[in-house]
Amino acid sequence: MANPYFIKIELPAETNQGVMAGGGIENSSAEGAEGSAGADKVLNKAKGLVSFSAIKATADTLINYQISTVSLQTGATEYEQRLSTGYSVLSQTVGAVGTLVGAAMVGGPAGAAVAAIGLAVSGVHKVIGIMQKEQMLQLQQGLENVSIGMANIRAGTAGRRSANQ
Repeated sequence: MANPYFIKIELPAETNQGVMAGGGIENSSAEGAEGSAGADKVLNKAKGLVSFSAIKATADTLINYQISTVSLQTGATEYEQRLSTGYSVLSQTVGAVGTLVGAAMVGGPAGAAVAAIGLAVSGVHKVIGIMQKEQMLQLQQGLENVSIGMANIRAGTAGRRSANQ
């Protein structure tokens, strides 16, 4: 990927300026303490608006776009598929870690345990899905082999001629 993207979120530093016109006038100590508490509330609300999932979704969009253009730029469709699969696994892993951390922050150890159980169940479902896909591919391969054998018989290249003809 030739163009890396970086997402940087920087919150402004606290200032002691008033909210009224003529911002160069400093607040009195009582008003400053009240303004500081208000600034903390605004800062906490701003942090709540910028969540991990929002940042992850934006990064996913940018990275998936870059991966989807690999085939168009290089013609390597298989390489694009490998990149896509690798990034999908990485994205799911990051999401799982984010879920555990979020659950631990909100619910403490009990929340982390519940999230871990949920992730374990999700992992079991993923493994079952992979095993079912493998079985489906094996069945499709067997069907294709039978079809090729039947086409060879219809074409007269199998069963009617001896090995030296």
